[in-house]
Amino acid sequence: MLNRDVDEITFDGDGKANGIKCGNELARAKIIIGDPSYFPRDKVRPTGKVARSICFLNHPIANTGDKESVQIIIPGPQVGRKNDIFVCSVSNAHAVSAKGVYIAIVSTLMEGDDPNQELSHGLALLGNILQSFTTVAN
Repeated sequence: MLNRDVDEITFDGDGKANGIKCGNELARAKIIIGDPSYFPRDKVRPTGKVARSICFLNHPIANTGDKESVQIIIPGPQVGRKNDIFVCSVSNAHAVSAKGVYIAIVSTLMEGDDPNQELSHGLALLGNILQSFTTVAN
């Protein structure tokens, strides 16, 4: 049922999701994982928060061979965290920015209250940041 519009999530007698309807088709499953927007509010429960910073750079990330795109995973235990920190950078080669502008995204699961502290090890890899936008989402 990938890449289809979801018409309805079906539930069993105990209120647990057990199927997905798309048009005339119904797929049943023991567990259903999906974006919270597909489910009724009373069936959604947050399990954590994600800190994310979108940063504009005028240079590639250092020590990556001046690549136009990179993905870096910083293992959490190496920086005193439980959760890993993810760094992604793309450039105008992907038609997402002007020539000479790099877009880097740093994200991790929140373990504390300060998103900038949570992302600090990833942000430190970026060097000079022209502008950044940091959010926390459920």
